Parts: sequence; C-alpha cells; structure tokens
Amino acid sequence: MCKCGATSAAKIKALVARIHELEEELEAGRAAAQQLRRDKVNLTIVLEQEQEAMFHNFTRQINQLNAEKRTLEERIKQLVSEKNEAQPLAGDPVLSHDIAAGMEVRKLREEWQDQNKVIEFLRQTISKQQQHLDEVEAKYQLELLGLREKFEEASEASRQARDAIQAALDQSVKSWRTYFVEEYAREKKAAEAMTELIRRLEKPNHMAPSSGAAAEPASNNAHSVTSDGGFDTDEESVDEFVAHSANEISVGFGSLYLYPKTDDSTQQSVPMDSEQSFFAAFSPTDSPEVSGTE
Repeated sequence: MCKCGATSAAKIKALVARIHELEEELEAGRAAAQQLRRDKVNLTIVLEQEQEAMFHNFTRQINQLNAEKRTLEERIKQLVSEKNEAQPLAGDPVLSHDIAAGMEVRKLREEWQDQNKVIEFLRQTISKQQQHLDEVEAKYQLELLGLREKFEEASEASRQARDAIQAALDQSVKSWRTYFVEEYAREKKAAEAMTELIRRLEKPNHMAPSSGAAAEPASNNAHSVTSDGGFDTDEESVDEFVAHSANEISVGFGSLYLYPKTDDSTQQSVPMDSEQSFFAAFSPTDSPEVSGTE
C-alpha cells in the first residue's frame, strides 16, 4: 500500500476511535442527566409533600390561633363594655369587679401577643422551607446546565471528527480518481499505439519492384513508411518505430517497463522488477520515481 493510503487509513482509524470514545462519553452524560432528573423529581415530590403537610399543619394552627384571637378580642370588648357600663362607687363591690376585669383584660392581651408571636414564627418557618426548596431547585438546574454543556461539547467534537473523516475520505477519493483518470489516459494512448503498430506491421515492407529494375541490396532496403503505405529511408525505420511503440505500450499497460527510468549513460529504458511495477501501478502520484531494487 502506498504511503499516503496508509497515512489516510491511520488517520481515519484514529478518528473512528475518537468518535467511539465521544459516543461513550455522551451515553455516560445522558445516563447521569437522566439520573439527576429522576433524583430531582423524587426530591421535589418529597419536598412538596413535606411542604404541603407542613403548610396544612401551620394553616390549621394559624386558623386555630386566629379563632382564639377573635374569641379573646370579643372577650376584651365585652369586658371593656362591662367596665364602661359599671358605675363603681367607693366601697361598692362593683369596683372590685372592675379591677378584676382589668387584670383579666391585660392577661388576655398578653396571651394575644404571644399567639401573634407564634403565628409570625410559623410564617418564618414556611418562608425558610420555601427558600430551601428554591436552593435545591437552583442546584439541580446548575448541574443539569453543566451536563448539557458537556453534552453539547461532546456532540461538537463528534461532529468535527466525523467531518474530518469525511474530508479525509473525500481527499482520498479525489486522489484516486485523479490517478485512475491519468491511468486511463495512459492505457488509451498505449492501445492507440498498439493499434497503429499493428496497422503498420500489416502493410508491405516495401514497394513492389518495377519490371526490369534490379533489386536493391538487402542492406539498402527501405524501412520507413511512405505516404502510399511503403517505407522510406528518410523516415523513421520500422525497428525504431516498433521499439518506440513497444515502449509506449509497456508504459500504458503496466508491464515491466511501466514508468521506465532512463539511464543517462545509455539513453535506454531500464526495466523494473515485478514488485516495483506492482507498487508503481497503484501509486496515486503523477510520475512516481522508481529507485531500483532494494
């Protein structure tokens, strides 16, 4: 496998592994978020039940205290009315009754104030319970927000990893598409060269000699193609044309002369071994340089 293919495969494998890790983190985050939601629901239900029970209890106590307060107020009004209606005289027993009524009024007022203090205490307790419930709600909201942010970060990282894999695949496909287009062009050129070679080889090697004319020596026979299908010594010889066409055919079809390397000393194509031909045939580069057998 070529170096670029191995590098792309390694990158894709690493990105796929990273995606699996992110997906596992996402699943763990989802599970934690669901557990927090369940805990929040359970705690909210418990707090609401406790708050409702406490509220009903406090409400009942407050209503009872209010009823007692109204009773005391009515009793105070009654005592004040009796006091105003009485006409105490010196040594009259009514005076003693008035004094006793005044003391009872003070006592009732003190009890009323104590009940007001109890009512205020109950109201403060309800307020503290509500504040505690709000704090618990805010805490769970913050935890859910943190999990949501982690989930979004993991989703973004997963999306980026998938985009990177897609980009690597697109680049690999583009590279191989370019290589196969160029390879197709070389194959087509080689096929055309082979067709041209066959066409020329099927034609006669020289024109038929005219009557009475002596045949030329074999060493002076024409070897080049003329306009009428024969060969002319001024054009390219048959041997040179065959060698050139064979070189083009071997280059196109990936034979032992695929991507031939020219030897500067002899100006001839140096054949490659089968391993070099195999790797050169699948190399995505335009003109891979073969360095000989290692």
